[in-house]
Amino acid sequence: MFMKGRSALGKNSKRWNYGFGTIYVRKTKGGNVRWYIDYKNGEGSRVRKIIPQAQSREEALIALQEEVRKGFDKEHQVKRKTRKMIFSDVAKEYLENYAKINNLAWKRVEGCLKVLCGFFGGYFLSEISPYLIEKYKAKRLKDRLKPSSINRELSVLKRAFNLAINWEMADQNPVQKVRF
Repeated sequence: MFMKGRSALGKNSKRWNYGFGTIYVRKTKGGNVRWYIDYKNGEGSRVRKIIPQAQSREEALIALQEEVRKGFDKEHQVKRKTRKMIFSDVAKEYLENYAKINNLAWKRVEGCLKVLCGFFGGYFLSEISPYLIEKYKAKRLKDRLKPSSINRELSVLKRAFNLAINWEMADQNPVQKVRF
């Protein structure tokens, strides 16, 4: 349900207050419109963020609600249920819905994903740990692969996990705890 906000400054204001935060809009020097959110997190400190993907007040409000929800979840240790996904399914989604659309070198990503699916393919995302990734690195080094190639594969794995988090398929990215 879309909540109506009240303008803080008047009829033609560029700032809208809601009970849980504020949305405001500014123009850049180039004349582009930028949407911002302003709220207090669970610790009581003020947070101001730009929402680069927001094109309207409604999109900025959705981003504000999402940020406040995340803060609430963190403060009260709420664990949201995520879909249990196998890595090979996530790799397929990543390739079809992200890499082929946004990455000119998607063939290289496809090759990395094939190798990664050979090792991680049957694991649920929640089962993939930094230890398992270290085992993968050791295996690839035994296969006499160059460290730069292993790092390229790990960066694809890291991006796949980040997308899975954005798509609410995973809670955390274990690759962030692994040294490249």
